[in-house]
Amino acid sequence: MQSVLVLFASILAGFTQTVSGFGCGIVLMLFLPMILSILRASALNVMIGLVLNLILAIQYRKHINMRLVILPALLSFVLTTIAIEVGSSLQLDLLKNVFSCFLIVLALYFMFFADRITIKPNLLSISVCSSISGIANGLFGIGGPPMVLYYLAVTKEKKEYIGTIQMFFLVNSIYSTIVRVMNHLIDIELVLLFVPGIIGVFLGEWMGMKVVDKIPQKQFKQMIYLFLIVSGLLTLL
Repeated sequence: MQSVLVLFASILAGFTQTVSGFGCGIVLMLFLPMILSILRASALNVMIGLVLNLILAIQYRKHINMRLVILPALLSFVLTTIAIEVGSSLQLDLLKNVFSCFLIVLALYFMFFADRITIKPNLLSISVCSSISGIANGLFGIGGPPMVLYYLAVTKEKKEYIGTIQMFFLVNSIYSTIVRVMNHLIDIELVLLFVPGIIGVFLGEWMGMKVVDKIPQKQFKQMIYLFLIVSGLLTLL
């Protein structure tokens, strides 16, 4: 039953990422906490997302600007490590409440503020975005939104943006996976669930490529945002 849920969630996650350009980790974390604790769910989330990050980083390798990856990644490493350590000692009910509020805030941000907020490419923005990303990645495996804002501000064109941010996600996924292994959050059960996750992501990507030009992107994103709010409220209640 767990493998079937992971397969379904990964198909939907791969499809969502392909059609809308974001959301793999968000979609996975709507389902994985149903069968795993928050920290173990975030660990599996990062492992599955790492596959997509690797594929995209390879595809856009010629456009990656490593100078824009190194400092944000190092700052994110520190906060990810702290978040994983702290999260391991938090009570499950408290962590679920924090996660539910995070989903709601994330949805409201995308619905009302994502297109209105601009960030200047300076040390302050690097520190703030990387810190928020690291904390969210360590606790929930969803550290993308703040870095989307940062890399949109500092990259010059679309391919550089895609390649650079995927490289950032890739190195962070690798690092946070290593930290989770050291904290005994990844075991044989997660490795076995990782297999249907990989299959699902590839199936979802394949399906998404078939219909990516046929689904209105704005309406699809709004549907995901509303789903986030409902999921957050249900988790909180």
